[in-house]
Amino acid sequence: MKSMQLRGERAFKAIMRGRLISNIGSSTTRFAVIFWTLASGGNPAEYSLVLVAGFLPMGLGALIAGPVVDRWDRRRVMLISNAAVSIFPLAAA
Repeated sequence: MKSMQLRGERAFKAIMRGRLISNIGSSTTRFAVIFWTLASGGNPAEYSLVLVAGFLPMGLGALIAGPVVDRWDRRRVMLISNAAVSIFPLAAA
């Protein structure tokens, strides 16, 4: 039992390290786009629009994610969310 628990714990820690790196990259990209918008034009309307576009999906996603994670397999939800998070920046580039 103990070896099985440690093996699962090791995998969980590896996944969480990957998520940490992914979150740092996503946050850095979001900050860079917001900063670039402000530095390039200085228009407050553009700046506000970029801020809303950057943070609105997180807020709406959090409202949807709670019930979904409770009903579905957590591993599958994590794989789908990681794939979606990596697709959107590639589409924007």
